Amino acid sequence: MKWEYKTIILQAESFSVEAPPNFESPEMDKFLNQLGQVGWELVANQGIIGFPGKFLQSQYTEFVILFFKRPLE
Repeated sequence: MKWEYKTIILQAESFSVEAPPNFESPEMDKFLNQLGQVGWELVANQGIIGFPGKFLQSQYTEFVILFFKRPLE
């Protein structure tokens, strides 16, 4: 079987240390469900770390990369 792939990079500003551990995101659910309706399957994700200060004292997730695949038609 042959596959096609889609990569989406999201700004992770909505993910913060103040967010509860099991928070929901209806907007993200809607977005992912729309991709699923046209055959895309989320197969992996990767956070990209950023450093807000010039002294690199703290880290945070700056971006999240989502990797999708679906059968090639």
